Amino acid sequence: MLKLCIANVSATARYAGLFRTSEQRAHFVLGKRSLTTLSERETGIINQLKETHEKIDDAIKRKDVDDLSHYVIYLRKLLHTLPVSVRHQVSLDHLSFTGSHVNGMLDIFSTRISKEDVNILESILRDCKDIYHVEVNTQFLQSALRNLVRTGRQVQAYALINIFRRPNLPFRPNSIHWQIVMKGLAGVGDIERVKEGLNIMKNGWPFPRTTHYQALLEAMLRQKDPPSVDEISGVLDEMHSLNLPYDPGITSLLERHRQELRELTDKYKTRRGPAITGIHVQAWLQELVKARQRGRSPFDIKLQQLRRKGFIPDERSLANLVSLSSTSTIEELQFLQEVLEVKSNVVVWSILIRNILAKTGIRNALEAYQAAKDNGIRPDAAMLHPLLRVLCSGRVGEPSEAILDRALELYKDLNVDTQPSDKHTTGRERKQGADTSVYNTLLRALASSSNARKYFPIALSLLENMRERDIHMDPMTSTSIAILLIRSASTFEEAFQAYEQLRSVKASALDAKGYAAVLHAFCSLPVRAKPNDENSVDKHAEFAIPPAKEYFKIVQDMRAQGFPKTSEVYTILLGRYAALATRIRDVADAKQRVTATADLYGVIEETRRHITLDAGFIPDAPLLNQLMDAYNRIGAMDNVLQVWKLLNSMGRVTNASVSVVFDACGQNRAPDTANAIFHDLMEVQFPLNRRNWNTWVECLCRLNRLDDAIKVVCHDMPAKADEDSQPDEETVRTLVLFASKSDRVEEVRSHIKMYLPTLLPDT
Repeated sequence: MLKLCIANVSATARYAGLFRTSEQRAHFVLGKRSLTTLSERETGIINQLKETHEKIDDAIKRKDVDDLSHYVIYLRKLLHTLPVSVRHQVSLDHLSFTGSHVNGMLDIFSTRISKEDVNILESILRDCKDIYHVEVNTQFLQSALRNLVRTGRQVQAYALINIFRRPNLPFRPNSIHWQIVMKGLAGVGDIERVKEGLNIMKNGWPFPRTTHYQALLEAMLRQKDPPSVDEISGVLDEMHSLNLPYDPGITSLLERHRQELRELTDKYKTRRGPAITGIHVQAWLQELVKARQRGRSPFDIKLQQLRRKGFIPDERSLANLVSLSSTSTIEELQFLQEVLEVKSNVVVWSILIRNILAKTGIRNALEAYQAAKDNGIRPDAAMLHPLLRVLCSGRVGEPSEAILDRALELYKDLNVDTQPSDKHTTGRERKQGADTSVYNTLLRALASSSNARKYFPIALSLLENMRERDIHMDPMTSTSIAILLIRSASTFEEAFQAYEQLRSVKASALDAKGYAAVLHAFCSLPVRAKPNDENSVDKHAEFAIPPAKEYFKIVQDMRAQGFPKTSEVYTILLGRYAALATRIRDVADAKQRVTATADLYGVIEETRRHITLDAGFIPDAPLLNQLMDAYNRIGAMDNVLQVWKLLNSMGRVTNASVSVVFDACGQNRAPDTANAIFHDLMEVQFPLNRRNWNTWVECLCRLNRLDDAIKVVCHDMPAKADEDSQPDEETVRTLVLFASKSDRVEEVRSHIKMYLPTLLPDT
């Protein structure tokens, strides 16, 4: 059953000193209505209401049923003499009843339960919410019935439960209410009322349970004339006809009172109802869904029919029903709980929240989540994660700080380790606390925020929580989270800290591809260089130099996990250094430019030493090309030639190698070296591609050999048979660009017009 607390519905606003004297007129605001002036008559009625309220309080204290009856009726009449427009607000402000008031009235009227008292009590119950602003619920009636039975007023308890069977009351008596009354009646041997109660239940709602029949047997066994074996057998047969399950309590009761019933109890133990499978239950639930679509009464009737077939609602069936019917309101869930007499567990609420998210969105889903907590549900990851996923989805830009803060508040609900797990689930115990999916969603959201100062430390603390709780992520997820966190760092130190924190969750969190991606993200981190930072390109540079020490610490971890060190490890870092070297050329301050170049040379040399000292590692051509290009970008011609010679000796010269060395010769004004290399390539008939030829043309131009460049473009390249050696627009643009520096553009254009007319650029 859904257990709710009696709540006093308080007014949303109070107006202190609203009425000063009977002569003065008070002002009253009603919702969005404009200010209204009360008449003297209405003011007088309100004063009478206050006095009547006090007299009701006094009658409750004195337990005077006559006075209470009189003043309750009078108060209702007084209130209804006021205009409808002010009645509700007046009751809110001046009829401050509580659950204890209504409990007191119920207890007093229960002392005699006359016809007149029943009518008054029914009126009170119907008016509780609208006039007295008290929510009367199942727990309210349960307490009242227990009190009556405990004080020896079983007949009054029976009368009270029947009052609640009347239509239009806040709720209907459930199985527990009937059990309290029947057990009380059985204690005094009142067989007739117990039987009458069972007949009411068999023909309506709720459906009787074995505990209700146990009360009947107790009443029978308390009679002066003990029941016959046939009479006892008749009760057991009726239970069997209703497909009620075996209850050891009934066996114990019969054996305790009548030893001669041993044969009967043995038969009861072995008697079983029809075999009910999951297929039966699923079909029955489908029938209930269709019945509910037709209304409440058809649902009650269908449930009664299914109960007679042996259907016993439980948490699993409630969860399946909520899922099949796509229940998406708290009110509908409350109805299902009430009628099925099953309290929702965390699984049921989880399904409801998912349904609400799909139909009406996050706002209503969060209200349902709060309602679940209010009803004693301890959230788990399966319940919370759908909310977090929608909150943090960031469909338009990054999640706002308000959303991130709300998500973190929800996450805290999963970190209450002092409460026991909710074992009442569908099939197996659900693990408490956050899981991988929760951490994944939160970490992605935090890492995507532009407010790294606020959320980066929180992200690291989440990783620490994962480590403490021994929660692991798969390599793909770990890689994704690591990259996001590294990119959200503001310094290389923070980026390395994020990597280490992730690795502390599980040393083998990353696979080979994951390490490569992390290394690339680390090198590509956009870090604003700090003033006086020894690793900065300059004080105004957009990027700082990636520290080789931390980089190779990551590489060392990769090796420790059994992943081989590939050329990619080095090319990632060297490629970054080469890109930074290009930026150095634009630094205006000569001193800063020289200092930055020296710094870069140092880290490139350190990387080369790692390559050289890496036992068993043989660098491939792409790596050596990248190393050569890095040296070229900082103008280290001697180092470029060393790598070029190594490539030659290993027989690993590629077209990319040729382009780099041609560019180095041109940039460093090395004509003899350029001629020698070109001659050697022609001698071995190395197949230059268009990119090589274009680089060679540019090299010749930089060496002030424009005539040779014109010959290459207009004669040598077109003479090649392969398409990939033919000049293109880029070739011509390079030639024209350098010709403009020596005022020879027209001369070059005339050559192009003669030999390559289709490539002649516009003037």
